[in-house]
Amino acid sequence: MNIKAPDANLTAFICVFLLVVLLAAPSADALDLGTDITIDDEISSSTTGWYGQEEDQEVEPGCVGSQAWDLEGFFLKGSELQAVGGFDFKNGVANYPSYTTGDIFIDTDGSTTSSITQTSYGQTNVNNNFGYEYVIDLSFDDYSYKVLKLNSDSTTVTVSYYQNQSSNPWKYAYGGTEITGGGGTFAYYADLLDADVDGLQGGSHYAITGFDLNFISGMAFTSHLTLGCGNDNLMGSGTAPVPEPATIILMGTGLLGIAGVGRKKLKKSHTANG
Repeated sequence: MNIKAPDANLTAFICVFLLVVLLAAPSADALDLGTDITIDDEISSSTTGWYGQEEDQEVEPGCVGSQAWDLEGFFLKGSELQAVGGFDFKNGVANYPSYTTGDIFIDTDGSTTSSITQTSYGQTNVNNNFGYEYVIDLSFDDYSYKVLKLNSDSTTVTVSYYQNQSSNPWKYAYGGTEITGGGGTFAYYADLLDADVDGLQGGSHYAITGFDLNFISGMAFTSHLTLGCGNDNLMGSGTAPVPEPATIILMGTGLLGIAGVGRKKLKKSHTANG
C-alpha cells in the first residue's frame, strides 16, 4: 500500500497555526483580576516616568523609583476588591521592616482629604479618618481581614515621611464599629509575571485578592492603600455591585432541580413504554 506523504505547505500551515494559538493563549497562572479601577492619585511632578501621572511604574515625587516600592493597581471582580504591586504586600522590602503594607480605606461620599500637617519623621497615631468611612483591617498572620465603620473617634496612623503626607492614612489603629459579617479571608500571591497581572509592567508582581465589598453594595466608592513610608499612594474608584437576593437564587435553583427531575421521569417513562 502506498502512503502519500503530507503536503509540505499544509504541514507548514498547521505548524504556524499551532504556534499562533499557543502564543495567544493566556498564561495558566494568570489571575482573573476583573476590571482595572485604578485612578490617578493626582500627585506628580511630570507627565510620565516614575513621578508621572500613571500608577504603574510610578511612585510619589522625590521617592525611590523602583519596582520594589511600586503599588500598581486596584481591580474589581464582581464584589471583590483586589490590589497588585511590585511591592511585596506580605514581606515588604528587605532592611525596611517598618515600611509595611497599610490597611485598605474606603470612601463612599467623596469626602477624602489629607488635611493634616506633618512636620517631622515618624508613624504617628492621629484622631483623623481623613474622610474615609470604612477600613478593611488586614492581618497577614492568618490572611484574614475585618471591616470597620469609622467615626469621629477613630484613630489612624500616618505615613513616616511628612513629605508624603498626601498618602495618608497608612493604617487603622482603633475606634469605630466592626461590621458584623463584613470580614473574611483573602489570598496573597507572589512571583507573578506581567502576563499574570493584566499586563502591568515591571517583571515581578504580588497580589492580594478577595476583599468582599458587599458591606457597601450598590454604592460608588474610592479605595486607598499605601506603604508605611508613603512612597506610593494607590487609589481606585468604582461601584460595588448589588448582590442577587439569596432567596431568588435558591428559588431558581429549586425550580431548575424540579424541572430536571421531571425530565428524567419523562425519559424513563418513555423508555419503559417504547
